[in-house]
Amino acid sequence: MPLVGGSQKLLLLTFDKLLIPSIPTLIVGGSEDSAVPFKKDERYLKPNIKIHEIKGASHFPWLDYPEEVNRLFNEFLSNVK
Repeated sequence: MPLVGGSQKLLLLTFDKLLIPSIPTLIVGGSEDSAVPFKKDERYLKPNIKIHEIKGASHFPWLDYPEEVNRLFNEFLSNVK
């Protein structure tokens, strides 16, 4: 858990409590993530948010499928205006 403002305050963030961004956002998750199970939450179905699930990827899709993650990032960034 990340510490905020010293050791007295803890910032607890879960996927369910993330703020909904208003800027272009890419969410990449792994289908086999057991730490934070990936789900397509309807709150994130906004025109500015792109969601991609990598089949077979774990909690660290950039380690499991680095080429796929790089391709997704490059594609996403090339379309950000």
